[in-house]
Amino acid sequence: MNPFEDGKAKRKAVPRSAHSVWSAPADRSDPIGILQAQETTRVNSHLARNVQRLEREAASLIIAAKAK
Repeated sequence: MNPFEDGKAKRKAVPRSAHSVWSAPADRSDPIGILQAQETTRVNSHLARNVQRLEREAASLIIAAKAK
């Protein structure tokens, strides 16, 4: 099955309208808490450079936000 057909089949099983009813599991980690915990191990001298890099490319912000 090619990716296009695979996507169509998956949309039939789970239509896009069903995505709006999703809710986070009760045991899901708090995303702000994750960032605050990471903050304690960051090297402050690197923060300014990282902020500049993120400002240049918005996609980098999305990638960096995928913390677990």
